[in-house]
Amino acid sequence: MSSESAPKDDWAAQLTEKVGQLVELVRDHTVRPVQKFVRAAIFGALAFSVVIFVIVAFVIGFIRLLNNEVFDQRVWASYLLIGGIFVGVGTLISRMRHSRS
Repeated sequence: MSSESAPKDDWAAQLTEKVGQLVELVRDHTVRPVQKFVRAAIFGALAFSVVIFVIVAFVIGFIRLLNNEVFDQRVWASYLLIGGIFVGVGTLISRMRHSRS
């Protein structure tokens, strides 16, 4: 759209300008919020995937460290310790979930 307004007697240019303004207004109220939501959803899914990957890699590395350095190739001991940690964390989360009334 041009920054200059059309002369008063040029009704076609005025109508075209008003239609352009209406289209911009509708786009600002419909398309932009959807774009923001989709962008946030995509970045959220990407961040969630990265966090899950990092957690899995950390657990695998921790189990290998325990197996090789601490428990001298006793895999069952590494699994027992990691399982106990997961059970403890799960118990704490479960207790926080239920309100005391």
